[in-house]
Amino acid sequence: MRFSTISACAVVLLLLIAPIRAQLMPPDQIPGKTYTTCDPTGPNGFDEDCMGGIDDLQFIEWDGLGNAWDGSDESAPIGPWDPDQVDALAGLQDALFEEVVTNQVPFVCSVEGDAMLYYHDTAGQVGVWVAPPTINAMSPPLDVDALELHDGAVLFSVKWDHLPVPTGNSIWWAGDGPGYLSHQAIQMALQAQDYIDVDAMMVFDIEGDMAFGPGDRLIFSLRPGVVVTVLGNTFVTDGGEIFVWDNGQAVTFLLHGGRVWDNANPVAQIFGTLSENIDALDAVPEDAPPPLPGDYNNDGSVTGADYVIWANTFGNSGLPGQDMRADGNGDGLISGADYVIWANNFGATR
Repeated sequence: MRFSTISACAVVLLLLIAPIRAQLMPPDQIPGKTYTTCDPTGPNGFDEDCMGGIDDLQFIEWDGLGNAWDGSDESAPIGPWDPDQVDALAGLQDALFEEVVTNQVPFVCSVEGDAMLYYHDTAGQVGVWVAPPTINAMSPPLDVDALELHDGAVLFSVKWDHLPVPTGNSIWWAGDGPGYLSHQAIQMALQAQDYIDVDAMMVFDIEGDMAFGPGDRLIFSLRPGVVVTVLGNTFVTDGGEIFVWDNGQAVTFLLHGGRVWDNANPVAQIFGTLSENIDALDAVPEDAPPPLPGDYNNDGSVTGADYVIWANTFGNSGLPGQDMRADGNGDGLISGADYVIWANNFGATR
């Protein structure tokens, strides 16, 4: 079993801190799931395939039930050198991008040297969304380096993406495609005093075209140890910052769950990990809570107001324009059976 003891301890700690949120959408219900992994204990940190064999720049797809298989393999050299590790994945118009920026949905992330996918919800609660055996039961990852949900990965960044400077790219098209966003553009947006290395990302290209242009949007993290200036403050990145960049505007920090994800935000303390460095990033929706029987106005409690809806719509049978909210048993007819459901649950709350 490749599931590390560090990850196991993190699970126990997080279970003590905050229970797993049952209403987060489970991974098997989310399409387009891709990840990359390497063995962080190995001498080179090369990417692996779905069976744990060394395979540079290998994407792995997974179904959320423990089954995984090899996807795209970015085997062609990137520019003048051949990297060995994918650092970040994204879609072209990532689902839930705006919802993350506006704190409407939880985000999920991995942390360097840890294979858990953690969630951070809109109230600032945290927990484990997915453990390694659910990602890949055949070869549970030791480190989730990159993650894409919902859309399928079409963009990626690599380890040491700064190497082909000064004209190289930090983000590339998958399928051995061209560059999407240059290293120099991100460096200038951050007023970086050193080469940067994109470690996690979400992308929203407003036109869905081939290059990062005006108005396109990026959520991202960087490797630790880079001197940058954001909102007038100059600091050295620790890898836990989550930046938001709308091309044409100044880079800011993500505000999510009551926390500003800047260099003062204690990532290791929040998630119970050993590292501050965020390795992968995406978002998951929250499942709608199950309906409360008898709550015909869907306000979270069964009261006299729900009886009024039942009484005023008694006899309705689903004809066009008819109010069927009080069809509590779903048989297509509002009848005495639906009154019984209301009566048996009167006073209940969600």
